[in-house]
Amino acid sequence: FIVDLKLSGSRIPEIRDLGTSFSRVQVLWLCRCGLVELDGIGSMPLLQELYLSFNELKDLSALMVLDELAVVDLEANCIQDFKEVETLSLLSLRELTLTDNLVQRTPGYSRSAMFKLIPSLQLLDDLPPGADDSGAGALMYDDSTEMVSGTDRTEGSEPGGTWRDEPDENELIIERLKQQA
Repeated sequence: FIVDLKLSGSRIPEIRDLGTSFSRVQVLWLCRCGLVELDGIGSMPLLQELYLSFNELKDLSALMVLDELAVVDLEANCIQDFKEVETLSLLSLRELTLTDNLVQRTPGYSRSAMFKLIPSLQLLDDLPPGADDSGAGALMYDDSTEMVSGTDRTEGSEPGGTWRDEPDENELIIERLKQQA
């Protein structure tokens, strides 16, 4: 049976399309698949890690049936409502990635609030509790720009690259359109 299933880059608009033949999958990669909903994810009750970055997800309620889920990557989706993030508090997540979701700009959202909301959380956007709440995790590595937000961090970054502020909404829309093409 399959334990680790990588379908990133495939065209899978609904998880339900996968059927029930993957009930023993523990790690599932569905990045850049054009997913708009998570209905059907309950047919994989042993999921421990779920990677869903760069999709079009808004509703996270289907994840509530996954008792084993410990790692969820939701980077660059369409999560806007803080209530969706609150539902994740019912899970015992160790790692959660919400980078580049509009929910990060809503009133009440902060790193410290997320760690209080989900006590089991050890990493939020790849950073541990106590990391700077005023933009930690909001910086993105970019090897194609010269500008750095605030300070030139080239020495501490990867070779040849710089750090810059997170992209604006237009950049995210352009990225999504490129993915769909």
